[in-house]
Amino acid sequence: MGHEFELYKLLSDQIEHLRAAQRESRRFYTLVNITGASIVFGIQSEKEVSALASLGVVLGLLVLCTLWLNATSYYTRCIRLKSDSLLTIEAALGFAWFRNELNALHGSIRLPNSFAERVMISILIALYIGLAGFLGVQAELINAFGTLRLPSPS
Repeated sequence: MGHEFELYKLLSDQIEHLRAAQRESRRFYTLVNITGASIVFGIQSEKEVSALASLGVVLGLLVLCTLWLNATSYYTRCIRLKSDSLLTIEAALGFAWFRNELNALHGSIRLPNSFAERVMISILIALYIGLAGFLGVQAELINAFGTLRLPSPS
């Protein structure tokens, strides 16, 4: 029983570390996306900067969102696998702390964070693809006709 309990504690710690890493990953990618979107719209307001610069930033954000989606999937899979192992060990030990916590959480109406996060990232990817297409067309029109700017909000 002592060996299983040590493994139980180890898995609990690993799950907590994975959740912390997932939170840090979420913070990093959110900050980078906010900064990148600000740069894109800042570039668009400059008269001397081409649409290709904005397109480069948007393509970089697309790559980052793809990495973010992969990181989210990785952390979700690891947490799920370790949680399943933890539940198996818990059943062998004869207590149900983790299972009771999971049952209490699944009884709520809330969507799991990983699902909501993947949906948000997918929406960002779709928006960036649309923006990249728009900027690509804008860059082609600028090359063909000279200057073309987005209308300013003022």
